[in-house]
Amino acid sequence: MIIAGLDIGSKSVRLVVGELAEEGITLIDLIQVPSEGVKKGVVVNLETITQCIRNAVLQVVEKHDIQIQEVILGLSGVQIIGQNSKGVVAIESRQKGVTASDIERVLEAASAVPMTLDHEIIHRIPNEYTIDGKQHASNPINMLGVRLELNVHIIAVSSTGAQGLVMAANRAGLVVSHLMYCGYASSKVVLTADEYSLGAIHIVIGHDTTTVLCVKDGGVCSSFVIPIGGKHITNDLAIVLQTSVEEAERIKLQHGVCCAGVIDSNEEVLIQGIGIHRPRLSTQLDITRIIEARMREILCVILNFVQRSGLKIEEFHTVVLGGGGSLHIGITELVQQELNIAARVGIPKRMSGLDANTRTPFWSTALGLLIDAREALSVQVKKQKKSHGVVSWIRNFFE
Repeated sequence: MIIAGLDIGSKSVRLVVGELAEEGITLIDLIQVPSEGVKKGVVVNLETITQCIRNAVLQVVEKHDIQIQEVILGLSGVQIIGQNSKGVVAIESRQKGVTASDIERVLEAASAVPMTLDHEIIHRIPNEYTIDGKQHASNPINMLGVRLELNVHIIAVSSTGAQGLVMAANRAGLVVSHLMYCGYASSKVVLTADEYSLGAIHIVIGHDTTTVLCVKDGGVCSSFVIPIGGKHITNDLAIVLQTSVEEAERIKLQHGVCCAGVIDSNEEVLIQGIGIHRPRLSTQLDITRIIEARMREILCVILNFVQRSGLKIEEFHTVVLGGGGSLHIGITELVQQELNIAARVGIPKRMSGLDANTRTPFWSTALGLLIDAREALSVQVKKQKKSHGVVSWIRNFFE
C-alpha cells in the first residue's frame, strides 16, 4: 500500500512517500517544493497552497508512475493547544481485572476537558495508569482492582485551521486519512526510548514557528507552539545589516553561527546593499551576535512555557533539536548555556530507502508522519463508527 506524509510549512511543502508492508515502511521518495499561502500553520491563500501541494504530487507521479492513496497530514502553528488531564472510572469486573472496555472508558473520561468551540482534539496520549491509587502501570490489562485512573496529554487544534489545510490537500488530489501534531510526529523519528524515559524537550525550529514537545517517564507531559522561527532571524539580519531579505537569508545559511563562543576567526563578510545602501563589509562576530540574540529569545520563551506548564528544566535529561533552525553552528552549545541542559541535533532514524543526504532534521516531521502509519490507519478504522469534529468533517467532506 502506498502512503504519504505531508508537512505543509510556511516556507516549504514536504511530501514523503513510502510503501507500507507488514515488515515496515520502505521509502519511495522525498519531495520538497516552495510553499506559499500559509502563515504560522494557517492557510491564507487556498488556491496558492493547493498549487504548491499539487506540484509536489505531480513530481511523485511523473517520477514513479504511482498513485498516492492516502496522506497523513501534519499540523502545527499557533492554533495548537496542549494540556494534561486525568480520568477516573470504576473497573467493571473485579474478578477479570482491567479490560479493553475499561481502558476506553477511562480515556474518554480523561478527554472530557473544556474546549473552545473552534478547537477539536486530535491526540489523546496516555501517560500512566494507576489502579486504586497505588499500582502504576503502562499497560494495566488484566490487573485487579476497583478504580482505574489515567493521566493523559491532550493535543487540540483549531477546526478552522485544520479544515483549511485538509481542503488544500484534497483539492490537490490527496485523501487525508489522519491528522498528526508535527512535534509529536518528529519525536517519533528522532527521540530514543531512553530520552522518552529520562526526559527530553524536543524543539523543532521552523520558518515562522517553533514547535515543542516535552516527554518524560515514557509519556508526553507538555506541548506548545511559539510564533517565532527562522524567518525572524532572517528579518533581524536584513534590518540590522541594511540589506534585502534574500541577501539576509543567504548570509544566514552560509554564515549561520548562533553562538559567539564557537567562532574561530572573525573574518569579514561582504553584505550586498539595498536601495541607497552600498555593499559593505561586516564581521562574522557581528552576524553571529544578531543570530544569537534571536535564538536566545526563542530558548527563553520555551523555558517560560515549560515553567508555566508546572515543570522544571532540571526534570529533563536532554534537549533534542529539529527543523532547519537546528542546523546553525553552535546551537547545542547555546542551548547548554541558556538552559543548562545537554543538547543534540536530532537526526532521523535509519529506515529502508533513506540515504545519508536526506537523514537531516529538515525531514524529521515528514518522516515521523509515516512512522505511525499502520497504527494510525488502524485507529482511524475503529473511530469511523463514532468519530466527530475535524475527523468527522474530513470523512463527510470526501463522501
